[in-house]
Amino acid sequence: MKRKFIFPLKKNFDYFNIDNFRTKKLEGTVELRNADLPGADAYIISPKLYISLLKEKKFPESLKSELAPVVKKLIKKFSKITVRTCFRFSGYENPRSLPAFRDLKNQKQVLTGIKQAYKAGEDFAKENNIDWFELGLIIMGRVEAEKSGIIIVDPEKSNLCVVEVCWGDVHLIAVGEDDFDSYWVNRKGKIVHKVIREKKKGYYFKNGDKVKRAISKSVRKNPSLTDNEVKRLAENAFKAATYHNTSVEIEYMIRRDGFIDMYELQERSGLNLDVPSKKKFDKSALVNGIVVNKGRVEGIVKIVKELKELKEVQPGAVLVLPSELMGEDIPVIGKIKALITDTGGITAHISTIAKECKIPCIVGTQDASKKLKNGMRVVVDADVGKIYPSGQAITSLGSSSRVLWLEGLKAKLDLVGAKAFNLIGLMQLGENVPAAYVATTEAFSEFLKENRIDKYIEQELVKIDVENLGDSEELLKKKILSGKINNKLKSEILEAFKKLKAEYGKVSVRSSATCEDSVKASFAGQFQSFLFVDDKETLFESVRRCWASLFRAGAVVYAVKHGIDIKKVKMAVIIQGMVDADKAGVIFTKDLEGKKDIMIIEAAKGIGENVVSGEVTPVTYTVSKETGRIMNKEGSSKELLTTSQILNLTNLGKRVEEAFELSCDIEWAIKGKKIYLLQTRPITT
Repeated sequence: MKRKFIFPLKKNFDYFNIDNFRTKKLEGTVELRNADLPGADAYIISPKLYISLLKEKKFPESLKSELAPVVKKLIKKFSKITVRTCFRFSGYENPRSLPAFRDLKNQKQVLTGIKQAYKAGEDFAKENNIDWFELGLIIMGRVEAEKSGIIIVDPEKSNLCVVEVCWGDVHLIAVGEDDFDSYWVNRKGKIVHKVIREKKKGYYFKNGDKVKRAISKSVRKNPSLTDNEVKRLAENAFKAATYHNTSVEIEYMIRRDGFIDMYELQERSGLNLDVPSKKKFDKSALVNGIVVNKGRVEGIVKIVKELKELKEVQPGAVLVLPSELMGEDIPVIGKIKALITDTGGITAHISTIAKECKIPCIVGTQDASKKLKNGMRVVVDADVGKIYPSGQAITSLGSSSRVLWLEGLKAKLDLVGAKAFNLIGLMQLGENVPAAYVATTEAFSEFLKENRIDKYIEQELVKIDVENLGDSEELLKKKILSGKINNKLKSEILEAFKKLKAEYGKVSVRSSATCEDSVKASFAGQFQSFLFVDDKETLFESVRRCWASLFRAGAVVYAVKHGIDIKKVKMAVIIQGMVDADKAGVIFTKDLEGKKDIMIIEAAKGIGENVVSGEVTPVTYTVSKETGRIMNKEGSSKELLTTSQILNLTNLGKRVEEAFELSCDIEWAIKGKKIYLLQTRPITT
């Protein structure tokens, strides 16, 4: 029986044909078919072909007979062919820097493209010291794009999609140039807002090479899409978002005859779109632009005009990019406070990175790099797309330090507690963390002082008797539970709660003490948490109980054993969107014997509390950190996690461990197709 290397990518594609090889690019291509979206015919070339070529030093004879009808069909239907990389490396998905091979007109050129693609994969592995990789390829019809673009869809919050389009290839939009149009469309297909720009240039392919051309003056100022084309694109985009039950991003091309090719789809969970503000131009603002990712921060401006200047960017800077740097890799993105650009739209690659890293971002300002100056202190109000000199609009940052949203927050552990501090770190990494806010340690201190409990606690802790801690605990708990939260603090907690409730339905209320989740001591299970809270009475009761749990007998004994002065410990409380998980568990980025080359993943049906509380016996997977392959499994005979989920969790664990620079215990949950991170702490054993 001849070995088969090429398989058509159709609806309900069976990954078993290619030994369950999966990448986001491949899954995105398959999911486009599953969602019945329009597109060019495509095939996957199994990674086995690369292995065969490596062993035999030549293509197997059977490949040519297998490839011939595929090439003939694609040439007849599309006239040209594209070979796209679909690689998986240890620790990497398919990097954007890898090339595609376009405008191929016959089988000989396709075979050359395949060899060149493999060479690019080998070079990337060598440059990055990667030993393990799998090289798959996608071969598809090449659509000659008259115009192309990117669509992002928010089916949950705003029920909007944004369609961006340029003449020629989508590269122009992706690298953040300005010659494109933008349309905001609702689920009914109505265009609720549009921006038609002058489009002087576009990118086109000639013999596989990308060249920039001038656009005819007769069409430069005209809309590049008809209203009917916008409606068709939006309809298909919402169809994809509904199928995936989350926000999505889709790249597309439109041929001169109107044929639409939607060729790349990625899930973008947590996306939130807004129609640009129609308010009057704000003269007090230094710069105005388009909101990509919301947030309000204050910081020092750093304008980078050359790549070598990136090394001068300090942590917490407000980074400003002119158009020349929009298509470049910006490795400092994870340490800046905000990102401002002269050009680009909300679907540019740099915008996507800003959204993933949850950094306040404003694009398309036209002149930020000219109007702002290095060293200038500014307030970036990415809620409305404006930058102010420091001192103006500063009230938009909020004067209270008692109730703070975690996203985009720069706060000390002493203010938010260890659990919240670690969640902020996860958010800054761009991980999928449910939205959350914190009633800070200042809120706790204010509550104790106003109810005259602080003096009582001082007296009790001075004379505390470890043998009779239960009596002291009950007295303190009674005072805290009967204490009154002042109206202003209550209002701040409740206002944020309403926003979370509108998005998640219910919340979790969790203690965040300044002493827990450290390398020295975890305090695991010592402080209280409350789940599925959905009314204000239970909310405030839970907050008080979290505060009271600081003085639980077990916590005090634990502190004494670890040499921690309980009198110096402070308590904050996290209120977070509740994920009613299908399955959940814990990742340990090393095993209990200290082996750092493997990872332990525990999983069970339902919420993670079932695992960490010991109420259920989880399924335990021992996984190779290097490859994500399962080395051992204990527990239920039924598969709880898919291979793809295990690989995603492994990569997630590696990212967190690398960022925190220590071995971590990470709580996670899966709802539908989304993986959420709920907590991380250092492994203390």
